[in-house]
Amino acid sequence: MELTYQQIVELKGSLKINTQAFINGKYTNSHLGKTYQKISPIDGMIIAEIAECDEKDVDYAVQCAKNSFNSGVWCKMDPVMRKKVLFKFADLIEKNIMELAVLETIDMGKPVAFSCGEIQRASNTVRWFAEAIDKMYGSIATSKSNTIGMITREPVGVVGAITPWN
Repeated sequence: MELTYQQIVELKGSLKINTQAFINGKYTNSHLGKTYQKISPIDGMIIAEIAECDEKDVDYAVQCAKNSFNSGVWCKMDPVMRKKVLFKFADLIEKNIMELAVLETIDMGKPVAFSCGEIQRASNTVRWFAEAIDKMYGSIATSKSNTIGMITREPVGVVGAITPWN
Protein backbone atom coordinates (compact mmCIF):
# COMPACT_ATOMS: atom_id res chain seq x y z
CA MET A 1 0.00 0.00 0.00
CA GLU A 2 1.56 3.28 -1.09
CA LEU A 3 0.79 6.80 0.08
CA THR A 4 1.76 10.06 -1.49
CA TYR A 5 3.92 12.47 0.47
CA GLN A 6 0.90 14.72 0.98
CA GLN A 7 -1.19 11.81 2.33
CA ILE A 8 1.58 10.96 4.78
CA VAL A 9 1.80 14.59 5.95
CA GLU A 10 -1.98 14.70 6.43
CA LEU A 11 -2.04 11.38 8.29
CA LYS A 12 0.90 12.47 10.44
CA GLY A 13 -0.98 15.65 11.35
CA SER A 14 -4.05 13.69 12.42
CA LEU A 15 -2.19 11.25 14.68
CA LYS A 16 -2.59 11.47 18.43
CA ILE A 17 0.55 10.17 20.09
CA ASN A 18 -0.07 9.24 23.71
CA THR A 19 3.14 10.00 25.55
CA GLN A 20 2.34 8.46 28.92
CA ALA A 21 3.42 5.06 30.18
CA PHE A 22 0.81 2.30 29.78
CA ILE A 23 0.65 0.48 33.12
CA ASN A 24 -2.13 -1.64 34.58
CA GLY A 25 -4.45 -1.03 31.65
CA LYS A 26 -4.26 2.75 31.68
CA TYR A 27 -2.04 5.60 30.59
CA THR A 28 -0.17 7.29 33.41
CA ASN A 29 2.64 9.77 33.94
CA SER A 30 5.89 8.53 35.42
CA HIS A 31 5.82 8.83 39.20
CA LEU A 32 8.25 11.78 39.06
CA GLY A 33 6.42 13.38 36.13
CA LYS A 34 9.67 13.50 34.14
CA THR A 35 9.75 13.26 30.35
CA TYR A 36 12.35 12.95 27.63
CA GLN A 37 12.33 14.29 24.10
CA LYS A 38 11.86 11.82 21.27
CA ILE A 39 13.72 13.29 18.30
CA SER A 40 12.80 12.45 14.72
CA PRO A 41 15.64 10.87 12.74
CA ILE A 42 14.02 12.33 9.63
CA ASP A 43 14.34 16.03 10.38
CA GLY A 44 15.69 16.37 13.93
CA MET A 45 12.41 17.82 15.18
CA ILE A 46 10.89 16.83 18.52
CA ILE A 47 8.20 14.20 17.91
CA ALA A 48 6.94 14.11 21.50
CA GLU A 49 7.81 14.43 25.17
CA ILE A 50 7.62 10.83 26.42
CA ALA A 51 7.12 9.73 30.05
CA GLU A 52 10.55 8.95 31.51
CA CYS A 53 10.04 5.98 33.76
CA ASP A 54 12.54 4.86 36.34
CA GLU A 55 13.02 1.83 38.58
CA LYS A 56 9.98 2.69 40.74
CA ASP A 57 7.73 2.88 37.66
CA VAL A 58 9.12 -0.41 36.33
CA ASP A 59 8.65 -2.11 39.72
CA TYR A 60 5.03 -0.89 39.77
CA ALA A 61 4.44 -2.13 36.20
CA VAL A 62 5.94 -5.53 37.04
CA GLN A 63 3.81 -5.83 40.19
CA CYS A 64 0.68 -4.95 38.19
CA ALA A 65 1.63 -7.54 35.56
CA LYS A 66 2.19 -10.18 38.27
CA ASN A 67 -1.19 -9.36 39.82
CA SER A 68 -2.85 -9.69 36.44
CA PHE A 69 -1.07 -12.98 35.76
CA ASN A 70 -1.99 -14.35 39.19
CA SER A 71 -5.63 -13.40 38.65
CA GLY A 72 -5.71 -15.92 35.79
CA VAL A 73 -7.60 -13.52 33.53
CA TRP A 74 -5.39 -14.57 30.60
CA CYS A 75 -3.40 -17.67 31.54
CA LYS A 76 -6.50 -19.54 32.73
CA MET A 77 -8.76 -18.27 29.97
CA ASP A 78 -10.25 -20.95 27.75
CA PRO A 79 -7.89 -21.47 24.78
CA VAL A 80 -10.70 -20.86 22.27
CA MET A 81 -11.35 -17.46 23.85
CA ARG A 82 -7.63 -16.57 23.91
CA LYS A 83 -7.51 -17.46 20.22
CA LYS A 84 -10.44 -15.11 19.50
CA VAL A 85 -8.77 -12.29 21.43
CA LEU A 86 -5.52 -12.67 19.48
CA PHE A 87 -7.37 -12.78 16.15
CA LYS A 88 -9.21 -9.59 17.09
CA PHE A 89 -5.85 -8.01 18.00
CA ALA A 90 -4.44 -9.01 14.59
CA ASP A 91 -7.55 -7.57 12.90
CA LEU A 92 -7.04 -4.27 14.75
CA ILE A 93 -3.40 -4.13 13.68
CA GLU A 94 -4.46 -4.60 10.04
CA LYS A 95 -7.34 -2.13 10.34
CA ASN A 96 -4.89 0.52 11.56
CA ILE A 97 -1.91 -0.47 9.42
CA MET A 98 -1.39 2.96 7.83
CA GLU A 99 -1.53 4.83 11.12
CA LEU A 100 0.89 2.34 12.70
CA ALA A 101 3.18 2.46 9.66
CA VAL A 102 3.32 6.25 9.68
CA LEU A 103 4.07 6.20 13.44
CA GLU A 104 6.88 3.70 12.79
CA THR A 105 8.23 5.83 9.95
CA ILE A 106 8.17 8.99 12.07
CA ASP A 107 9.93 7.12 14.88
CA MET A 108 12.53 5.27 12.80
CA GLY A 109 12.91 7.36 9.64
CA LYS A 110 12.35 4.49 7.21
CA PRO A 111 10.10 4.49 4.14
CA VAL A 112 6.39 3.98 4.86
CA ALA A 113 6.32 0.95 2.53
CA PHE A 114 8.92 -0.78 4.73
CA SER A 115 6.92 0.09 7.84
CA CYS A 116 3.74 -1.31 6.25
CA GLY A 117 5.53 -4.59 5.62
CA GLU A 118 6.72 -4.77 9.21
CA ILE A 119 3.26 -4.00 10.59
CA GLN A 120 1.74 -6.67 8.32
CA ARG A 121 4.33 -9.17 9.56
CA ALA A 122 3.43 -8.26 13.15
CA SER A 123 -0.22 -9.04 12.40
CA ASN A 124 0.80 -12.31 10.73
CA THR A 125 2.87 -13.26 13.78
CA VAL A 126 -0.05 -12.62 16.13
CA ARG A 127 -2.26 -14.78 13.87
CA TRP A 128 0.36 -17.57 13.85
CA PHE A 129 0.42 -17.67 17.65
CA ALA A 130 -3.38 -17.49 17.79
CA GLU A 131 -3.55 -20.56 15.55
CA ALA A 132 -1.05 -22.39 17.77
CA ILE A 133 -3.11 -21.90 20.94
CA ASP A 134 -5.37 -24.91 20.45
CA LYS A 135 -2.70 -27.02 18.75
CA MET A 136 -0.17 -27.22 21.59
CA TYR A 137 -0.32 -30.57 23.30
CA GLY A 138 1.76 -32.25 25.96
CA SER A 139 4.06 -35.00 24.78
CA ILE A 140 5.70 -38.04 26.28
CA ALA A 141 9.41 -37.84 27.03
CA THR A 142 11.68 -40.79 26.46
CA SER A 143 11.81 -42.63 29.79
CA LYS A 144 12.12 -46.04 31.42
CA SER A 145 9.39 -48.56 30.64
CA ASN A 146 7.85 -48.24 34.11
CA THR A 147 7.60 -44.41 34.11
CA ILE A 148 5.84 -41.76 32.12
CA GLY A 149 7.43 -38.35 31.64
CA MET A 150 4.95 -35.74 30.40
CA ILE A 151 6.13 -32.54 28.77
CA THR A 152 3.64 -29.72 29.23
CA ARG A 153 3.74 -26.04 28.44
CA GLU A 154 2.44 -23.72 31.11
CA PRO A 155 2.73 -19.97 31.56
CA VAL A 156 5.39 -19.19 34.13
CA GLY A 157 4.61 -15.56 34.89
CA VAL A 158 5.81 -12.09 34.10
CA VAL A 159 8.84 -11.67 31.87
CA GLY A 160 10.68 -8.43 31.28
CA ALA A 161 12.85 -8.10 28.21
CA ILE A 162 14.81 -5.40 26.45
CA THR A 163 15.05 -6.39 22.82
CA PRO A 164 17.21 -4.74 20.18
CA TRP A 165 15.41 -3.21 17.23
CA ASN A 166 18.13 -4.02 14.75
